[in-house]
Amino acid sequence: MKFTAHEFVKAANSVKPKDHGASTVTGTGVDCQGYDDALVLLETGTATATGTLTVAIQESDDNSTFAAVSTATLPASGTYSDTQDDKTYVARLDLRARKRYLRAVSTVGTAAYPHAVSFILLKPANGPATQLNTNVFNL
Repeated sequence: MKFTAHEFVKAANSVKPKDHGASTVTGTGVDCQGYDDALVLLETGTATATGTLTVAIQESDDNSTFAAVSTATLPASGTYSDTQDDKTYVARLDLRARKRYLRAVSTVGTAAYPHAVSFILLKPANGPATQLNTNVFNL
């Protein structure tokens, strides 16, 4: 039996792509139940000269009360600045030791910093994976 890639992964957006102004942006919770691994994708746009960005990953049992995953901050130390414009950063998270729901919380300092944070869930226990976007297609 042949499987296609979308049957083994599930893509979910937490912080929607936008030119986020100086603030804390709390992303949407993503249900990770039944998956072993996740890739966290941070995509940055062109920041203003003084824009800075940090992203923390939080977890929850109920998609309501969240706490920080202590080892999951992007970047690992410091902040992103305009020298990290227009890039994609990827981090891996072992879901077997995590709670059911994850979300990203980004902190934009000083000036706007366009970005988005998504989770790519991998290794479904009960495949095939069900996509949030039903417009899956093959090329």
